[in-house]
Amino acid sequence: MTDGPFVEIRESLGGFIVIAAENLEEATTLAHGCPILESNGSVEIRALLV
Repeated sequence: MTDGPFVEIRESLGGFIVIAAENLEEATTLAHGCPILESNGSVEIRALLV
């Protein structure tokens, strides 16, 4: 029996921030300042093709 097609909590996305960076190293440096890290959160860096 299931309650519905819900995503497990570990697979949910809490929000996102789009930044402009020249390369992966710059994006990583900027990610170190993300406030979510102060509360044991995590950051995932992905390339955005436009």
